[in-house]
Amino acid sequence: MAKGRPVIVVIEDDAKFRRLLRSNLRAEGYDVFEADRGKSGLVVAATRKPDLIILDLGLPDIDGAEVIAQVRQWWADRPIMVLSGRGADSEKIALLEAGADDYIVKPIALQELLARIRAALRRSARMRSRAWTQSTRPTAYPSISSRARSSAMALPLP
Repeated sequence: MAKGRPVIVVIEDDAKFRRLLRSNLRAEGYDVFEADRGKSGLVVAATRKPDLIILDLGLPDIDGAEVIAQVRQWWADRPIMVLSGRGADSEKIALLEAGADDYIVKPIALQELLARIRAALRRSARMRSRAWTQSTRPTAYPSISSRARSSAMALPLP
């Protein structure tokens, strides 16, 4: 997560539902940016670099699956939560395989949604921390002497 308040981008064409999400997420301490179309959602995501994206599928200009594909080209570690009225198992599986981190069928209880957001942000923070730790490890390690290697290899197995 970025320093300060986590940033969430909501890409949802239903204005009433978008406002409901915005007000509840802000009350929980998130910075929320929103878009009512897929293309404008991609612009908002590119400029705001969110910690998490909440995405509807049935957008008026492009399908949510296209949004997922573009976001995954930019970031592998940003959670994408699909929040949709579509509930077919085959679609859920296809979108999870395509890069969505969670697929939630509307309606959903607010507390469950908030718990899923917190869980996704925790996982993402751990992934970023692990990636940073691996990228900062030294590339050369002190070598073990040949005598130490041979004596270590000679130890009997328990």
